[in-house]
Amino acid sequence: MIDYKVEVEWPNKEVFEKSPEIFKEEKRAVLYEAGLVLEKEVIARTPVGVTGLLRKTIAAQLIGDRVEVGTPLEYAEPVEYGTRPHWAPLEALELWGLRKLGDVEAGRKVWYSIAQKGTRPALMFTRGLAASYVKIENILKSVGERIAARFK
Repeated sequence: MIDYKVEVEWPNKEVFEKSPEIFKEEKRAVLYEAGLVLEKEVIARTPVGVTGLLRKTIAAQLIGDRVEVGTPLEYAEPVEYGTRPHWAPLEALELWGLRKLGDVEAGRKVWYSIAQKGTRPALMFTRGLAASYVKIENILKSVGERIAARFK
């Protein structure tokens, strides 16, 4: 999990103290907005297999006072970080070869390559975060201004 710690300068501390509910609403709004920015960047960098399922399941979710961007799919982690050499499921790679390249043998070649070399990391979350870091930080820092704007 990645945690952001951003210093927020309040335009008017009294406004915050008088309206904790507005603070909570705006905090959740900026967290979700920041999560959507990261979600978009991660999806754009996620490899597409035969089904595109990994991309389809990446989503931002508000959970309490934090936002998480992730996927429930177990194979996301090996895609993100790569793998050591191993014997991947042959049938799945044959299907991949047939659907993506029209050639079952291509899937077998990939299968053998994975057994010899492993897989390279896609780093879609890592690179997505790097690409969106400044924008996310600016969104999170805007919470004070957003609260103050609601009192004008």
